[in-house]
Amino acid sequence: YVLDEPSIGLHQRDNARLLDSLRGLRDLGNSVLVVEHDEEAILTADYVTRLVAPLLLDPTVAMVKGFYVRPVDERGQGGGRTTELVARPLFSLFFPPLASIRQPLGGECAARRSLLERLPFIESYGVESQLLIDTMRLVGVEAIAQVDLGVRQHRHRTLVQLSDQAAEIMSVVLARAGVELPDPLPPLLTADGEIHPVQVRERRALLEVPGYRPIR
Repeated sequence: YVLDEPSIGLHQRDNARLLDSLRGLRDLGNSVLVVEHDEEAILTADYVTRLVAPLLLDPTVAMVKGFYVRPVDERGQGGGRTTELVARPLFSLFFPPLASIRQPLGGECAARRSLLERLPFIESYGVESQLLIDTMRLVGVEAIAQVDLGVRQHRHRTLVQLSDQAAEIMSVVLARAGVELPDPLPPLLTADGEIHPVQVRERRALLEVPGYRPIR
């Protein structure tokens, strides 16, 4: 859903109803994009305001990572399994300063353009780990802030799906740690004999792209 200033002409009471309706659309799993000038509506988009606040308030912050509670679903599945079983142990071994990041694999983050244009981007589940490692190396872990985003309802993946995710994350972190890996990466083999390709491609930083003009 895309809405362009839906609050125009609304009474304050009707504006509250509008915001409730937008939250309802979001909670049903829809993507809702709203262009607004109304302050109350803007502040309702608390993911955005919480994520960018540290960048606006502290010039030493270059990246902000969000963390949140992921409730257990009806099958008893909780979130964060790949984080605790793969990412955090690897960070503890090779990049200890990053081990204290609450949700290193969470995709909710904000960063300054001056940082992002210097970072390459991995095309895989390992992109969040790669961005953290490269950011730490460029500007230091003290330039990474964390904010509480409340509660997120996620669909929980099967263990086989998480194995694919884990394989890509392991490959990225180990490569960034200087561990020599086979090229191309060998596939992930399942107990049922299935073969899952492990593909990790890297896009170069924007500053290295011919014709890119940084804005200063």
